[in-house]
Amino acid sequence: MEAKWKRDAIIRYSAVVCIAALVMSNVWLMIKVNDLIRAIGSLPRHIPSPTTYVNLSPLYTGVVDERVLMVSETMGEKLIVRYNFTLTERIPGYVLVVRFRASQTAAWEQVRPAPLYGLEYEAFLHVNPALSYEYQVVQMLGDQVMRATTPGFIKVGEWVGTSTLNIVRSGYPNERKVRVAVYQPQFSALRAWQVDKVTIKLDNAPEAVVLEMFRGDLTGYKFDETVYQAARAVTVTAYYGDGETRSVTFDPHNHFEQPIIRRD
Repeated sequence: MEAKWKRDAIIRYSAVVCIAALVMSNVWLMIKVNDLIRAIGSLPRHIPSPTTYVNLSPLYTGVVDERVLMVSETMGEKLIVRYNFTLTERIPGYVLVVRFRASQTAAWEQVRPAPLYGLEYEAFLHVNPALSYEYQVVQMLGDQVMRATTPGFIKVGEWVGTSTLNIVRSGYPNERKVRVAVYQPQFSALRAWQVDKVTIKLDNAPEAVVLEMFRGDLTGYKFDETVYQAARAVTVTAYYGDGETRSVTFDPHNHFEQPIIRRD
């Protein structure tokens, strides 16, 4: 009886020792893990700012709340675009420039933006409405670009319409006549590019004829006239709102030609 009691006491003591050892090992492990976390947290870290990429690329987003608006037209083939933007960071000592260029060209034009309030700036770009443009905000030190925003793109023609006139012919060589129709596919918001009149001159006619104008659809105008087969050359002339004219001469029976009139 006494031997059984001693054996049970030893078992209970061993269990207590094992549990105590397990608790102590868990406490030690928790302390080590906490020390490791603190050590990692104390290491120097690079937190990328809103103006830089982690890959050290020279391009950065750098601009918030940008607005690109058409200001007004100028007579001729230029208009003014107002570009407002807010920088996320201005580097002291660097010169701030907005540069822009027509698509597929290498040379940049640049303007100095005017400060408005804080990091908000405004620049005016003189552009050709017939072209698309790439633009950037750059911060320069001398002639070297130190910071440059991710390029933006301006499709000017989407705002102002087009000066282009398309010429379409219908009919066949064995018919007595060919119909020539002239379309302005998208009405222009620029007064300079609005077509006031279109004339057609046949090579066998003494005078040009003014084509009837009517709205072909909601986006443009249509000018229409019948041309007799005897004519081998036709000259179409467009008279624009700023007094400029553009002409094209073509064979009305040559359906491989695609004559157009535009202000480029």
